[in-house]
Amino acid sequence: IDVWIWCLVFAALMFILNAITTKAFAESEFWFSGIKILIILLFIILGGAAMFGLIDLKGGEQAPFLTHFYEDGLFPNGIKAMLITMITVNFAFQGTELIGVAAGESEDPEKTIPRSIKQTVWRTLVFFVLSIIVIAGMIPWKQAGVVESPFVAVFEQIGI
Repeated sequence: IDVWIWCLVFAALMFILNAITTKAFAESEFWFSGIKILIILLFIILGGAAMFGLIDLKGGEQAPFLTHFYEDGLFPNGIKAMLITMITVNFAFQGTELIGVAAGESEDPEKTIPRSIKQTVWRTLVFFVLSIIVIAGMIPWKQAGVVESPFVAVFEQIGI
């Protein structure tokens, strides 16, 4: 099935759920987010296990361990490429300032805001940083591209 068909089906599903009631949309968003979180955790666990040779790779390839991190140097395209990428990364993390906005609406901001900030840091560490480590550890930088999702590429290497 072509990707555009999946996109159309899910876009139509989300539109219909949103058009019916807000509750239906919120409920579906809850379940879809839960599925996404489970898949990312599965990705981190299986990808990490494959990276260290605990799971065999498809085709009998050797586990990369950490060779992709030091094989061509830490910044094979120079530090400038990393700094340019950080601009895009910063846009991905916009929205965390909403914690401050929520402080005015929360019942007990002295307790809830520090807790929210700590949870945001831990969630960022788990879901973003560990995913990037698995991707960088499993896919050589010369093979990484925009044609295929890196998550799909790692799952394919594992044989899923």
